[in-house]
Amino acid sequence: MNTTLPDSGPQPANPDAKQATAPHGARILVVVPLLAVGGAEKHIANVFPRLRSNGYDVRIVTARPEAILDQQLRNIGIPVYNTKALRPSPLRRLAACINIRRQIRAWRPDIVHFFLPEAYILGGLTAWLSGQPIRVMSRRSLNHYQSKRRWVGRTERFLHRRMTAVIANSEAVRRDLVGEGVRETHLHIIRNGVPDEMFEPTPRASARTALNIPDDAFVMSCVANLIPYKGHADLIDALADCRDALPDNWLLLLAGRDDGIGISLKERAARAGLEAHVRFLGGNADISEVLGSSDLGLLCSHEEGSPNSVLESMAAGLPMVATDAGGTAEAVIDGETGLVAPPHEPGAIATAIRILVRDPARRAEMGRAGQARARELHSLETCTTTYARLYEELLDARGRSR
Repeated sequence: MNTTLPDSGPQPANPDAKQATAPHGARILVVVPLLAVGGAEKHIANVFPRLRSNGYDVRIVTARPEAILDQQLRNIGIPVYNTKALRPSPLRRLAACINIRRQIRAWRPDIVHFFLPEAYILGGLTAWLSGQPIRVMSRRSLNHYQSKRRWVGRTERFLHRRMTAVIANSEAVRRDLVGEGVRETHLHIIRNGVPDEMFEPTPRASARTALNIPDDAFVMSCVANLIPYKGHADLIDALADCRDALPDNWLLLLAGRDDGIGISLKERAARAGLEAHVRFLGGNADISEVLGSSDLGLLCSHEEGSPNSVLESMAAGLPMVATDAGGTAEAVIDGETGLVAPPHEPGAIATAIRILVRDPARRAEMGRAGQARARELHSLETCTTTYARLYEELLDARGRSR
């Protein structure tokens, strides 16, 4: 998925809006597994350049080798320090810890902020053992992954008690964290922010020309990496179920990196007789073109924290059909900004698609409502300002404690 970073943080949509500025150029060290294209990585690539433009000094350290977003961030003045390429092993994890410790000791950041479980475990332990005073963790998904590796859950619970602040991106994630023992006084919700340009996707005619889509085609899009829990198989089954309601020239655009299930999904579509209607665009698709060409947005995940793709589709004015996974239903209000179906139920997804395909007026109304909701609750300006205010509070409290 194409991700282009600005030379400096974008200006606020409201010129009179007050922006939080960094106290004395506070230093923020961000720890992340790697900067590939995914929801958390795009979030970092959107938020921290803007924080930098507001006066924060930002550096990023990764637990793995260089990925697609590293150089883009360096180009706008944010240093990124990678861990050398080693095969997955205890040695690689040790090398990552050494790299994180080196940055903490050399730079002495005011705040170290961890994103995603790998970075939290490696970076959290390293920062705590190094005596780093302010430690912040952002959880961006439900904790289902802990059931597969119980030691991860135990380690995270140990670290929770040693964090200065813990951030959830949805109420569903917040509930998980409360269940894991995070104190309410240390817990905050900062909802994902959508960049301003997503509210103005590529115009429909230009987008369809770029993607070679006929003007009269009915186009649905799903922006999600090809991972089993994203529910692409359920979506294909649902479309096979509701094909009677679809016009002859309908298309499904699947935009996302193939994490190993692409071939099986293509075979599934072929068995259902849908191969002529399903396009796999890969991870380098221009999302603005995909959304600009679409009539309906889709996401059929089994689990989520707060999916950026849903918020971007809403910002682009698309009505949504989505599954009630994690914080998705906090964004897609059933019957207002889209229709929400239970996860793992292709029949229910098919019913929702069938309803909206047959009702263009309702689609238009939901699209407008979704765009308004995204603008009100999920602007990048609001997201960034909330981060900055939390950082200010933590730094102020640290100063008082001294």
